Amino acid sequence: MKSEGERKGVFAERLKQACISRYGREHGIASRLADDVGVSIQSTSKWLRGLTRPKAEYVKVIAAKLGVASHWLSGETHEAPEHLADIPDEPLELASEAARIVFPLIEKLKPEADHATRDELFRHAYLELKVGRESRAVAGDVAARLM
Repeated sequence: MKSEGERKGVFAERLKQACISRYGREHGIASRLADDVGVSIQSTSKWLRGLTRPKAEYVKVIAAKLGVASHWLSGETHEAPEHLADIPDEPLELASEAARIVFPLIEKLKPEADHATRDELFRHAYLELKVGRESRAVAGDVAARLM
C-alpha cells in the first residue's frame, strides 16, 4: 500500500507529464491547467509540486482536459497513454527510489512518525535524488533527520 506522500508524488509526476504533452512545455503549466480546470493557480501549483492531491471529482476533470485516464493519473495503473510515451519516466523512478530509501528507515528508526514527517522526508529524498545525490548519501541524511 502506498503512503500519501508516494501517492502525491506519483500524481504530481504524472500530472507534469500530461501537462507537458498537452501544453508543449513545462513553463507556465500551473496557470494553463488552472484556466482549463477552473481552479486557482495555487491549487494547481500544489498538485504539480506533490504537496496536495485534488479531490476525486477534479481528477476526472483534469484527466479529461489532458486526454489521459483518471486511474493512470491517480497512480492506480502503470500503463501510460501512448501520447506520453516520449516523456521520460525518470521522475517516477526517482519517486520509487526515494520511497525505497525513506520508508524502511522510518519503520526501523521511528515507526511512530506522523504523516507530515513521512511526507517531508519523502519529498526531501526525492528532491535530493533529483539533483543527483547518491542514494547512500540521501539515506544517511534521512536517517540523521529521524534521530
